[in-house]
Amino acid sequence: MAAQSDHGGGPLHAAHVAAVPDMTTHFSVVVVKAPGDTHFALSKALAPFEQHTRSEHYRSFRDMSERLRFEYEHGSVDPILWYTRAVTEPHAALISTGDALPPADRPIAGTMPVRRTPLKTLYPRFEDFVIEQGYSPAAVAAGRVGYWFNPCRRWNGWQLGGRWRGFFKVKEGFEAATRLGDPLRYDDPSPEGFADVLLKKHWDLEEQREQNVRRALSAYTAFHRAGDGTNGTARSRTHALGSLEAISIERLVGTRLAPCPMGGPTPESGEASAYPVVTRATLMRFGADEAGFVEYVRQNTALPFAVVIDGQWHAEASLLGDRGSAERIPPQQWVHEASALLALQPDDAELYAVGCYL
Repeated sequence: MAAQSDHGGGPLHAAHVAAVPDMTTHFSVVVVKAPGDTHFALSKALAPFEQHTRSEHYRSFRDMSERLRFEYEHGSVDPILWYTRAVTEPHAALISTGDALPPADRPIAGTMPVRRTPLKTLYPRFEDFVIEQGYSPAAVAAGRVGYWFNPCRRWNGWQLGGRWRGFFKVKEGFEAATRLGDPLRYDDPSPEGFADVLLKKHWDLEEQREQNVRRALSAYTAFHRAGDGTNGTARSRTHALGSLEAISIERLVGTRLAPCPMGGPTPESGEASAYPVVTRATLMRFGADEAGFVEYVRQNTALPFAVVIDGQWHAEASLLGDRGSAERIPPQQWVHEASALLALQPDDAELYAVGCYL
C-alpha cells in the first residue's frame, strides 16, 4: 500500500500502515495545522497517541513485579493445562490465587479430575517463574519486570485518507490547492471534488451538508414508499435503500460504544448499537419525523470521531482506556463540541483527514 508522507513526498513510516488490513476498528480523525507552523509534520502531531510507541517522551513503565510475586506465592494451576497452554485454550490454564490453597477438588461425575499444584512446586525459584512468563533474564536481573505503554494511547495505525478518503468537499475553483490521501484498498475510486488536505477556507461544508441532506431525503422517501416486500409488487425497503447513494455520516466502524445517557434529543440516546449511519433501523427509529432525520444527517456530516489541535486529543469516546471501555459522551454533546472546535480554527488553518485503526 503506497502512502504519502505529511508533505506529499516519500512513503509514511511502515508502522503507520503495515497493519491496516488486519485491524477491525476504524475511526476518522481531523488534525489541525495552525497557520505559519513551519515545524508541523502529521506524523509528529499523531506520535503522542501511538499505542506501541518506542519514544521515551510518550511511554511509561508498568512494573509487574508485585503482581507476579503474588501469583507465585499464592497461585496454583492444573499442571497439565499449564504446560500445554500454548496449544490449548490459554484461559484454561488461568492461575487460581488465594491466601491459602483451595480444598482438594472433587471431580464431577463423568469428567476428568482437576489437579491443582502450587506454582512454587513447579518453579523452585521466583525468577524461574518470571522467565517462563516471557520476561528476559536480563530484565529479571535488572529488577525491571514489566512493560512499556503509552498512557495517552489512541491508535495502532493511521493513514492519510483511508476509509474516509475524500473527507472534505472542496469549494469550486480551489481543487489544485488540495490533496487526496491514499485509498484503503488499491482499487477504491478517487472521489471527485473532495480532498483530505486543505485550508479550512477551501472547505465547502455547507454544500457537503446539503448534498448529504438531498440523499437523506431520497432515502427517507424511498423507504417510506416501499413496502415490506411480502406482496411481490412493491419494492422492499431494504432494496430501496440499497439502490441509493451512500449518505456519509459514519465516523466509527468495528466497536460498539457504551450506551448514552437517556433523554437525549435523538432516538439514538440510550442505545448501545445506534451510531451515526443511515440504515433501515435508523429510518425506523425516526419514523415519521422527517425533519428530525434530516437534521440528524446534517449535523453528523463531515464530523470526525476525534480532533487533534495543538497536541490535544478531543474525541467522542475513549477506545483504549485502562479498562478497555468505549464510554462516550452524549452524541449531541459531541456534535456541539467537535463543530465548535473546528469552527474556531482560523480560515488559513490546514486540515488533515486521517483514518486511524486499532
